[in-house]
Amino acid sequence: MKHRPALAGFLFVLLFLSRGSFAALSAQEFNRRLERIKQIAAESGGKIEIEVIPVHSPPQPPSLPKANIAPSEDESPQINHMTHGLKKFFRGRFLSALDSFIRAEIEDKEQDSRYWQGECLVHLGKQREALKIFEDYLLDACSDKRDDALVRTAMIHYELGNRDICRRYLRRVLDLGESDFTPLAQKWLDIL
Repeated sequence: MKHRPALAGFLFVLLFLSRGSFAALSAQEFNRRLERIKQIAAESGGKIEIEVIPVHSPPQPPSLPKANIAPSEDESPQINHMTHGLKKFFRGRFLSALDSFIRAEIEDKEQDSRYWQGECLVHLGKQREALKIFEDYLLDACSDKRDDALVRTAMIHYELGNRDICRRYLRRVLDLGESDFTPLAQKWLDIL
């Protein structure tokens, strides 16, 4: 049975870009969906096209308290804060993950933790705060996730109705030249 790349893209978007439904996924359901994506990737020779369809932002929730940077009882000292944050993020525990990423930045001087802080804020419905984090992260020319941050910043501007600014960030992705996001940015620019 052959799977269309669009199906894989749908599963990816459902898993990683959906705000509300992702947080409600059980670990079992998350693992089931992840295995399905792996199966589709294996059946398609490892190549999956992902098409991001911009969605409108939900209303902004009330302001959340600042993340507590006191040691967390569920973090093992043998694993760094960044690893703990990623585990929590992919399990839909965004506020707890945010705490770990803040600690990774402060205590471990982990540069990419800023990017993941922005992702947590997006999933918590705090797009404007996430935008500030991503824009700050992009000031460092050697950021590992620069193209990711450019695309995510473009998405947020699109959701906020800032189409011109969205286009500028998508063009910056194209300017990188060797990004995995180049085809997506070009396709999105063609649509906009």
